[in-house]
Amino acid sequence: MGIRLLTGQVSPIVVDFGHASVKVLQVNEGATPELVAAAELPVPEGIRDDVEARDAFVAERLPAILRTRGFKGRRVVVAPHATSTFIEHLQVPSSEGLDPAEQVRLQMQSRLARSGELVIRSWQVGEVHRDEGLRHEHIGVAIERREVMKLVEMFRRARLSVVGVHDGLGAMVRSFGHLHRRESDQSRRTVYIDLGYG
Repeated sequence: MGIRLLTGQVSPIVVDFGHASVKVLQVNEGATPELVAAAELPVPEGIRDDVEARDAFVAERLPAILRTRGFKGRRVVVAPHATSTFIEHLQVPSSEGLDPAEQVRLQMQSRLARSGELVIRSWQVGEVHRDEGLRHEHIGVAIERREVMKLVEMFRRARLSVVGVHDGLGAMVRSFGHLHRRESDQSRRTVYIDLGYG
């Protein structure tokens, strides 16, 4: 899904927190998308599994990359580190009066048994018939609110504004969406596999 921009407004900077590096990209949309800037911040091997050390390293080095590599504007969209996100496949009963998003939220909180408040997003991927009736298949993605706020604060200190937080899985699937717009694509199934460095 594209981000609608006002005339003359530059697109947000996308920051993807990976295991071995942080990737940064800015592309202006249009009939022919245009690369504004791209950069990578490699994370030293010795701190990749130490969350506090990794976060401190990125917070210290990333602002300079954003200032010196040709990125424009102050708006940022973030894909958090995969270890911060939880993904669950869920089946929600079809019932009148019950909001599917609320059912997904309750199931995710129950399954994950997290003490912190969760930010949860989900999307429906199909329907299945069981003995008890129709159920809607969903993929739910959750991240603890404190993790989101930690990212917001890190970019705020660098005088940048986080305008979106998206899980890497959903972002990857959406990035291929333009390849599957034909009517005949509706009957096709495609599997995307993300073999991350870690």
